Amino acid sequence: MTLRKNSALAKATGQTLYPGSLNLLLSRPVRFARPAAIRFARNHCVWPATLNGQPVWLCRWATAPLHVVEVLATEHLRSQWALNDGDRLELHLAAAMLEPLPVIDRLVHTVVWAGRGRWYYAADSYVFGWVATRIGGHATQDTSVHERLRQRLLKATQ
Repeated sequence: MTLRKNSALAKATGQTLYPGSLNLLLSRPVRFARPAAIRFARNHCVWPATLNGQPVWLCRWATAPLHVVEVLATEHLRSQWALNDGDRLELHLAAAMLEPLPVIDRLVHTVVWAGRGRWYYAADSYVFGWVATRIGGHATQDTSVHERLRQRLLKATQ
C-alpha cells in the first residue's frame, strides 16, 4: 500500500496500523457489505472485526475469492501470537458487516474453490487465483458481475 493510502487508512480508522496484513482463509465464503464499510483512498474499504478477541480491520480486494481476507491490526499478529500457516483463529464481525450470499454465488464458489481453497496463497498459484476469479466472478467481493449478468438476462428475455 502506498504512503498516501496508509495515511488515508490511518485517518479513516483512527489508528496507525502495522504495515502489512495477515492473510486468512475463511472456513466458508462471505461477502462484506459495502454500505457498512469504512472507505479510504478512493475505492478501498475496511470492516471492523475482532480476531481472537483483538480489534482488527478486514480488507479484501474486489477480485479476491470470498474465502480470502486480509487482516490489518496495530501489531504484527503473526509474531505476537507465534502463528504458523494453517493455525485456526476465531474471527468475529457484526452481522451488519455481511450481506446475504445468493445461492448462485455459493454454488460458483464451491465449484471453483472446493478442495483448492489454499491455492490462492500458494507459491506461484496467484495465477490460478486470478484465472479462477475471472471464471467464477460470482465467487468474489465484486458484485458488478451480478449486474452485468442481470443485464444480459434482461436483454435475452426481451
